[in-house]
Amino acid sequence: WFGGYEVYIAADLSGSMNETMHGVKKNDSQRDMVFLLVDSCMSASVAAKQADRRLKAPMPVKVSVVVFGMKTEIVLPLTQEWTPKEQITLYRALDAGAGGGTPDHKALALIERQAEEAEQADEDAHRAAANLQKHDWRMRRFVIATADGGSNDSRLVKETNDRLQEAGIPVDLFLIASEDDVYLKQAAAESYQSVELVPDVRDLAEKGLSRLTD
Repeated sequence: WFGGYEVYIAADLSGSMNETMHGVKKNDSQRDMVFLLVDSCMSASVAAKQADRRLKAPMPVKVSVVVFGMKTEIVLPLTQEWTPKEQITLYRALDAGAGGGTPDHKALALIERQAEEAEQADEDAHRAAANLQKHDWRMRRFVIATADGGSNDSRLVKETNDRLQEAGIPVDLFLIASEDDVYLKQAAAESYQSVELVPDVRDLAEKGLSRLTD
């Protein structure tokens, strides 16, 4: 029984995201990709809400966005809402000036905590609703991360990835880097469950949407 899904996005706002690649600012492409991902998910959420009465189990679609760089914070808490308020808040957060290092371990920790709380809430709802108790219903959860450099703490990144994988939550990293940067990709592969190299930042949105669809 498919119960719906949650997408957690970790966006890199480290200083190097201010650099350009193929004439395009890396942070601009990341902003567009994340916004498109969230907008696509929210369109699915609206469709799920409209069909809710015809479904045998609820099928919510929720999204959360965390940014990391000079500061790491949840800019879009896990939600089904996609009003102008959420749209403006997210766009401004992604369009803000990048700076600092790459503390993706902190972003993943925030995502892990949100996912744990969401899972507990689902279990409580499952026990409380008699019509759900007869179904093997559960949410699917996914994490999509972007980065263009090495982690500040790759050990903690790997530990969090291992726990998320054990919980059945895949983590896909889109690494914005040249194909020649073999060391960077190898280092990322040692920490993340899945790494896809993005040598042309203009392809970021297409790759992100394709992976989520798959």
